[in-house]
Amino acid sequence: MEKAIEITAGDFVALGPMPCGSYFGEFQEESYKILGTQFPDGETEEWADIMLDKDGVLYAAWGEKMEGNGLIARIYHNDCPAAFRAAEDKLEIIRHEKEEEQERREDEKRDRCEL
Repeated sequence: MEKAIEITAGDFVALGPMPCGSYFGEFQEESYKILGTQFPDGETEEWADIMLDKDGVLYAAWGEKMEGNGLIARIYHNDCPAAFRAAEDKLEIIRHEKEEEQERREDEKRDRCEL
């Protein structure tokens, strides 16, 4: 794991995060453990999960509220192998979408050159 950094909700949203698991909070306990934060007592509006960004990077993330400040840390396979396994399908979708976008751009460029 890389060093955890503080982040605002806006900066976090700019990463384009999505849960790496099949639902939000699937890796909540693992995220709390990786970041060294306390598991909430149920009376606070905290959240945590392992998130996947639009570039395929996984982060342990924690926030005070859905729109509050929090912590993130880039994680690696050995930090949470289960999260990486769960994210593999999503990573493949992201790769496929990038390939399709590149092909679309090349087709548009070719079409412009033919005119």
